[in-house]
This record gives sequence, structure tokens and C-alpha cells, in this order.
Amino acid sequence: MRKNIVYNILLSLTNILFPLISFLYVARILGPKGIGEVQFVMSFAQYFSIFAAIGIPIYGVREIAKVRDSPSKLSSTFLSLSTLFFLTSVVMTVLYFLIVLIHPYFSNNQPYYIVAGILVFLSFSYTDWYYTGIEAFTGGRDHLSHRLMRRGLNRRHTAFTLWGLAGVFAALALALYIWPDTLGTPFIGFIAALWLALLIFFLRTPSVDKA
Repeated sequence: MRKNIVYNILLSLTNILFPLISFLYVARILGPKGIGEVQFVMSFAQYFSIFAAIGIPIYGVREIAKVRDSPSKLSSTFLSLSTLFFLTSVVMTVLYFLIVLIHPYFSNNQPYYIVAGILVFLSFSYTDWYYTGIEAFTGGRDHLSHRLMRRGLNRRHTAFTLWGLAGVFAALALALYIWPDTLGTPFIGFIAALWLALLIFFLRTPSVDKA
């Protein structure tokens, strides 16, 4: 249980902090024009990924949920949907590269489109629908907000605390963007220390099972 909690908090913090910090740095390097070009390439590739999915991430949740109590049916259903997902990903990848390599419109940024084609092919590797289907959904009571409330904070103070932490990280990311040469290394160290302190606080607060 505690191991899963650690993995979940690491994943959540990484999903929040990494884009927040990396986007500002990438924006400074590429500039407005470069960011626009990359975003267009990614959006174009994502359309093919959507067609490759053909609704499996939604349909798969329902089908997996129906057979989650039968291991044999669960395995068969997952294999069938995964195989179909793989085949559609291959087809859409071939179509994507044919368009990108043949049509002259894509010649200027063709290396970008080729790299983005990897994302189209790897569409089948998205398997969150399987894990969603086998879950028995219940309300979570072991998130950071719940642990703050078990420390004595009310709902309003908990909300302001979380907003404050988000504001601190946003301010640090903005400062890193404005003064990268002066504050780069110290700020990264400070962010890492703050992240570690939050992790320690989270782990030291009793979970719902021990409350």
C-alpha cells in the first residue's frame, strides 16, 4: 500500500513540475516561432493517433470491466483489443508517413514530422484503459488534501495551502525563465529540496488505514 502511494505521489509531482519547468526553458530556446511549429507538428500527429485508437480507450474500459472477474476472458479480451490497436496504429503510421513524405507542404519541417511519426506508431502502447477497466471505483481518501486535513487543516486552509504550493512552484519556474544563468543551479536545487520536503511530509502523515 505504502509503495503504491509513493509511486502515485512521484508520478503526480513529476507530471506537474516537469512540464512547468521544462516548457519555460524550451520556450526560451525555441522562441515563439519554434514553439508554434512544434505544436502544429504534434497536433497533426495526434489526429492520426486518435484515428488509430478508433475508440478503443473508451470501448476497452467497458469490455474489460465486464470480464474483469474472469481471468481467461480478461486475458482474451485484452489480447484482442491490443492486437486491433496495434494493427490500426501500423496502418495510420504508414498513412501518416506517406502524406508527410509525399506532400510538398511538409517538406520544410520534415524532420519534425518524422520524429512525431513515432508517437503515431506508439499509440497502441497506451494501456490505461485496461487498468481503468479492472479498477473498482471508490472515492479516494488518501490524497495530499486528505492528509493535510488529518493534520488539522479545514477544507479552506487545505485549498489555500495547495494553491500556495502551486504558486510557489510557478514563481520558481518563472524566475528560472527570467534569470537562467544567475539562478539556474540554486533554484533547481531549491525546487528539488522543496519537492523532497513535500514527499517526506506526505509519507510521515498517517494514511487512511492508520488514521
